[in-house]
Amino acid sequence: MTSDARRHARPVLSGHRIEDPSNTVFSYGSRRRVVVGAGSAGQLEVTRGVCSLSLPGREATTPQSLLAGLRAFFEAADGRWVMGYIGFGAHHSRYSTLAVGPDPEVMLFTPESVLVIRDDGSATSAAGPLHLPRGGQRATSTGSPPPLHRETVDRFRDMVADTLGWVGQAPGRRLTVATRHEWSGPVDLISTMTAGQADAHGLSRSFYCHRGGLEFAGTSPELLVDGSLEHFTCHKLSGTSEHSPASRRPPDWDLRLVEEHQSSINSLLSAFSQFAAVSAGPREFLKLEELVHGMTRLSVEPKPGSDPASVLLKVLPTGASPAEGLSEIARLEEFPRGPYYGLVGCAAPNGRLQWSQLLRTVFQRDGRTWLPVGAAVTARSSPDGEAAEIALKARSVRVARRG
Repeated sequence: MTSDARRHARPVLSGHRIEDPSNTVFSYGSRRRVVVGAGSAGQLEVTRGVCSLSLPGREATTPQSLLAGLRAFFEAADGRWVMGYIGFGAHHSRYSTLAVGPDPEVMLFTPESVLVIRDDGSATSAAGPLHLPRGGQRATSTGSPPPLHRETVDRFRDMVADTLGWVGQAPGRRLTVATRHEWSGPVDLISTMTAGQADAHGLSRSFYCHRGGLEFAGTSPELLVDGSLEHFTCHKLSGTSEHSPASRRPPDWDLRLVEEHQSSINSLLSAFSQFAAVSAGPREFLKLEELVHGMTRLSVEPKPGSDPASVLLKVLPTGASPAEGLSEIARLEEFPRGPYYGLVGCAAPNGRLQWSQLLRTVFQRDGRTWLPVGAAVTARSSPDGEAAEIALKARSVRVARRG
């Protein structure tokens, strides 16, 4: 079996969950390297639009804005690990009509302990290097989630048909709309993180989070921030088609997928140019086990003096072009997205930033299990085509069921 840091991380995460079920536990990384953080020495949380900040040696405060809270948190955490997520729900600070729910829209924390685990089973903590006990490579039985419910698919078709009315009002418009697939039966989310897929480009990042009753795990192929505040690469994915593992040829994309991808890149170039020097490389293809995504690498150099709080908020995906389309999302979508479609990752003490778009993720809270799925709607979209796409995306997720 191929060595995998995520499998070595599994017993570590399980141990933390058993020892203190109420503790914050988070992991993020790839087959090569995983960072595990446990306990919270300081945190920033936004729930239902209310921002709260707790830092060591200070009384908890309520910052006047999300940006102010993020800046204060990153300044206080300078030289320490920062982990967690800035979810799609953070857009509620600008578009108050977006739905929010019981799950925090933003959750960042500085962990009390950090373990960096590598694929050979070695690890490093504040106490120094160590070698994890054998047994972390045990195989896990995984499979696809149950098929989407007919009601979910029908509702999504109606959403796409409605969205096409807004998209058609002006050339170049696009809007990513999402729904929620729920099913009964608990999922082993730590093993779900372990089962995450890899890709030939090495971009896929797996993650696991447990805090305050919310638990989620997934593997995202979309690494949006990889580098530092001085320079990072954004690997932007847009456009999805089915992939046959036996095929070595690039997919034959139709005009719909080509235009969908290019409109996404054009939108990002316009948005990023407001705070950075940015350039785009050629379109590539990212192949996963069942999916192929169009990918363009953006080279991003933020303006001198940029801070991580403002940069991450500007990178935070909207899925809307123009951004005013967020009001359409607020009108159309039945469920609050919360963390989904936001950023998940970490900032290292040395300034290295790695943040992925929070996709292909299974959530659990209060005995409920759900998987958000979405698709970008452009002028060439159709309700049936986008419904088929979310079914394909849902089927591609690897889930470990609890025995």
